[in-house]
Amino acid sequence: MDPRLEGLLRAAPEVVFVCSGNMVRSAFAHLYAEHLGIPLRVRSLATRYRNTGLFPETARALRARGVAPEPIRAFRPTHVDDGLAEVDPAAVVFG
Repeated sequence: MDPRLEGLLRAAPEVVFVCSGNMVRSAFAHLYAEHLGIPLRVRSLATRYRNTGLFPETARALRARGVAPEPIRAFRPTHVDDGLAEVDPAAVVFG
């Protein structure tokens, strides 16, 4: 890992993954990071679309990597308008 990124992550209170719909890329990164047990709060947000669940292929890819069914079923996409106020200003954001 790049030492600069490693330093940012060490100091960050949370990690936020962002994509347009929060049902494929950012959702996958969010759930997989939690599965790997990273020691930070993890969240993900959508910038454009409001969706109600994961894309089926995302769920399949997560299950194939050992993510338990319960977090996959429980995941609900969040739009930035609904979740940005809760993001810590010192969060590391990946988009």
